[in-house]
Amino acid sequence: MNPASYGMHAFGLLIAFYFATLSLLSGWSFTWDQFSEFWYFLVPLGATGLVTFATQYQLEFFWVGLAFNAAGIAFIANKLRNATKEHAQCMHD
Repeated sequence: MNPASYGMHAFGLLIAFYFATLSLLSGWSFTWDQFSEFWYFLVPLGATGLVTFATQYQLEFFWVGLAFNAAGIAFIANKLRNATKEHAQCMHD
């Protein structure tokens, strides 16, 4: 298992432990209230794991982003070409 997987797994275990322990001691309603109030302390841990994952595959994400941009440009170019043809037909009729 790579470090990013360990981090995400550890984060999941921490959240599960938090919810399980607090639910058993104080009930689900209290647990949810506490999580709703203090979520911003817990979420950065998950964000750190996500950033670790993203940095490991940064080059692959870069190429995927370029591919999606190229596909978007081709799609818009096709729409523009079709609209230009339709406009030209309307002008000649």
